[in-house]
Amino acid sequence: MRQWISRSFLIGGVFLLVWLVVIYSWRTSNRLPSNIEVGAYFLGFPLLVLGTLWVGKKVLQTSRAASVGQASNETAKPADNSNNAPSNEAIAQEFSVLATSLKTCHGMTSAEVLDKLKSGEARLELDESLVDDDGFPIPTGRIASLTVDESSNEFLTWQRSGKKPEIQWLTEDLRAIFLGGESLREILDEALAISQGHLQPTLQEQQGNSQGQLKNILDPITLEIFLRVPERWSNLQSIACSEWYRKIALDTTWPSENLRIQVLKKSPVQTQFEFLSNQFIEQQNLQKNSAIVVLAFESMIGDESVELMQQAGVLVNGKNPTGKVPSEGAAALLVMKKLDAMSMGLKAEAYVNGVSQKRREQSITQDRRGKDGALRELTVQAMSTLSVSKEAIQSVISDTGNQINQTLELVALGTNLFPELDLAEDFFKLTEACGDLGGVASLATLALGFEQARNGASCVLCACNLDEHQRSIALIFPVQR
Repeated sequence: MRQWISRSFLIGGVFLLVWLVVIYSWRTSNRLPSNIEVGAYFLGFPLLVLGTLWVGKKVLQTSRAASVGQASNETAKPADNSNNAPSNEAIAQEFSVLATSLKTCHGMTSAEVLDKLKSGEARLELDESLVDDDGFPIPTGRIASLTVDESSNEFLTWQRSGKKPEIQWLTEDLRAIFLGGESLREILDEALAISQGHLQPTLQEQQGNSQGQLKNILDPITLEIFLRVPERWSNLQSIACSEWYRKIALDTTWPSENLRIQVLKKSPVQTQFEFLSNQFIEQQNLQKNSAIVVLAFESMIGDESVELMQQAGVLVNGKNPTGKVPSEGAAALLVMKKLDAMSMGLKAEAYVNGVSQKRREQSITQDRRGKDGALRELTVQAMSTLSVSKEAIQSVISDTGNQINQTLELVALGTNLFPELDLAEDFFKLTEACGDLGGVASLATLALGFEQARNGASCVLCACNLDEHQRSIALIFPVQR
């Protein structure tokens, strides 16, 4: 529908422009045109202009397709088999997505957020509680249902008990901890249900075994929980939060010997895509029946965070309309190696493959003409390696913000590789819709990709282009693949 409206405006605009020029020319020359001239200029000439535009567009698309095809041939790996099945090496890099959790200003589940993005209702409202230096309210991604009362805050009560170091917490810190804790509880409940569901049939099959044999069978899944804390936090804050989350995990009756929690090293460039890639591709030493939980949480809804963004000159306002919008949220993924999940009989609704990253030679701010094709090259390489056709990818979800160059990079990707997709309806830009989520953005992209893949039964391309240089992509497939 959108394409038909655009074409109608284009055709009407061409006819109107030609008519105005012709009429102006006749009036200035005081010459009365003949019937043939009227027909030629009012009908023939506009059609000639439209035909020229159409031919030019086809020539441009052909040249782009040829360049993309050449890139695909250069990056493709030679295959000995004649079918289109992924290679064993590619399958070994797959991991199953067992559960997700997502909380943003547009919903407290992945399904709610995705529905808002699809309906076009994901808008950021002005926050009367937070203002810029000029006293004007700024748009934020505040979660309206979240309130923090320090006098009854569970985390603060726990921290003040015992001999724990005194730490100063901002309002936004407490909001982030609460959101992260809620996401962690949801994921742990899912993990516990999955573990119990895996053990039950096994016990029925092994009732005649000795007690020693049963002990090995009863060992639940080992959870490796990795936390992506806000960048502004100190080491003491990170440790305190990890201890609190460990308490939350133990309160769910998860065995302490099968639980490990650690804070990810601070790296503003690294996305969750890269972390998962490092865990499952480069580090093949995970023990069997081991699952990974990646949890990221952030909140910038507070006077101190807004002031810091204002001082850095990145806060959105009337003078900087493409600046960062303070927001908050949490995202978590429960994932496991696909081969391990299959051997345990665990059923996942989607799985991820093709995780790859590349650094742009030029920053996105400096590349105003979009010459750097790092994002496109990553996509072409992943599609070629996994034998995925362009038609199989029906949507693109990215962490793209509101900077024009990031949007142009995403538009170039869609125009070159996926011309059949609608840039308004099939491309979803998370940061632009939800505000600046910090380290949550890339993980939230994967959570939304999982939701879209399992419901839409089609492949989803997840892309990270929020950073100035680093680019990452991942392909999420439904189980029907």
